Amino acid sequence: MKGRKAFAGLFLIVTLSLTGITLFADSLGLDDHSGWGRMRTLFFVCNLLACMLIGFYILFTNQVESAIVSIWRRVNDNLLVQKWKDSGFVQPLIYLRKYLFTLPIMTVVILLYIWLISSGTWTTWISPTRHYGTLAQGFARGRLFMPTIPDPRLATLSNPYDPAVRHGIDTPVDVTYYKGRYYLYWGPVPALLLMPFQAVLHTRVGDLQLVFAFTCGTFLLLSILVIYLWELSFKKLPRWMLGVSVLLVGTANPTLFMLNNFKGARIYEAAITGGQFFLVSGLLLAVLALKKSRAYWILALSGILWALSIGTRLFLILPICGMIFVIAYGWLHGKRPALEKAVSLFAIGFPLLLGMLILGWYNWERFGSVTESGLYYQL
Repeated sequence: MKGRKAFAGLFLIVTLSLTGITLFADSLGLDDHSGWGRMRTLFFVCNLLACMLIGFYILFTNQVESAIVSIWRRVNDNLLVQKWKDSGFVQPLIYLRKYLFTLPIMTVVILLYIWLISSGTWTTWISPTRHYGTLAQGFARGRLFMPTIPDPRLATLSNPYDPAVRHGIDTPVDVTYYKGRYYLYWGPVPALLLMPFQAVLHTRVGDLQLVFAFTCGTFLLLSILVIYLWELSFKKLPRWMLGVSVLLVGTANPTLFMLNNFKGARIYEAAITGGQFFLVSGLLLAVLALKKSRAYWILALSGILWALSIGTRLFLILPICGMIFVIAYGWLHGKRPALEKAVSLFAIGFPLLLGMLILGWYNWERFGSVTESGLYYQL
């Protein structure tokens, strides 16, 4: 208990420091913008709530821990929870409890992400582009194109795709121009995900915010995958090696480079990190399914996530096809019943096929071709 209290006290000092930094960011020269923006307010409120919760825990440690133990036992005794725990989906989370020492490492990595993406200011998040947010606005209006109105002079040019010909005409960076409208040749999935958020926030979410969310998600998923594989095959090695592995997973290039909001965190990085997030999500579930018999729903979810990955960045179809081939090869040469093999392949393959059909329709509706993503018409 003393160790937990000491850790809570240390964490309280950190959160109080971050709260103070957020409160006096102007005086400290960390925020050049006057007033409080949304991110600064959110950061302050989250840190303040964390301080209150940690302080409550320190003051009433025995009562809090007793309540947590009681609630945990009731949850574990529930039959539905028992069935859920027996599924392969929660196995990595169970292993995660054994390696809680990796959580501070994950926290440090995410704080590093925040520092990088805010260019060292912590609270000022300037997005170089908002293409996905703009496309989400178009989707919300029932359109497949961006609502940004192109310069009418583009339609009068013999070849608007030649930078020399359209010299002097302002156009958005890295968009597709086709028949007087702007499109994105990147996949539409992130824009679809933004629609409900923008409906609530009443603002366009920047591509930088997407990069941060996808990068954090990918890092956490990779950390879970590393811990799961460690428990299966490497748990006899020194535990510090696992901590180093988690740190390397979170800080390996090009992750940190893409978080620099002066040079990165644009539409390019949003599509790349989004595709990687769904790719790793599907990979994690596929790895879990390999250890289970008749894990059809896990395989189906893996196929859905991989379809979303392709729908974010089309080129990821190549590694996904490679992984499908490896999985299928393992199944076909395994000792499982033929029917189970067939159903497993269908479970993971059907969502991918359906996703490709939807993506083909999306391209056809925009450019009259199922294979044209808009790259040919890029400005």
